[in-house]
Amino acid sequence: MKEYTVDLVVPVYKPDEKFDKLMQMLQRQTYPIGKILLMNTEEEYFPKRGYEELPHVEVRHLRKEEFDHGGTRHSAASLLDGDLILFLTQDAIPQDEYLVERLAVAFEDKQVAAAYARQCDRCLVPYENERGMKQTAGALAGICPGESISVFIGPEGGFAEEEIGALRGQMQVISL
Repeated sequence: MKEYTVDLVVPVYKPDEKFDKLMQMLQRQTYPIGKILLMNTEEEYFPKRGYEELPHVEVRHLRKEEFDHGGTRHSAASLLDGDLILFLTQDAIPQDEYLVERLAVAFEDKQVAAAYARQCDRCLVPYENERGMKQTAGALAGICPGESISVFIGPEGGFAEEEIGALRGQMQVISL
């Protein structure tokens, strides 16, 4: 696999715990990241948690009137020199440490001009043994209408038909 240099752009406004998780997952990526450019709107809302001290992270502060969804991303891209630029939102938490790698590998095909990943609102890992169906049912109950979820079922198998039947009334949408 050809190794591209990959830079990231993340527009930020009033970051919360999802942003903390995003930054943690970006630090765990298996594929090397050149620069993570945080385009923060309103410096007063940016927490003093040492993000600027993380490897490859640069923070640029904007005033609210300077922010524009496309314009801010365009400005950020012009400041970077990576072969590839990955645009994220502040609440797009990678599910694992392979996000950047999976996106970069798409560009081995010379006909590929862009690659994307889907953002899910929640990640659910059902437990069928030690934690049981009650915990899974509780997790499902916390999902709001319209939210997207990804469900991971381990290699041990899945749910028995009667267990699925018991939860079906709590499920909004199931796609397999």
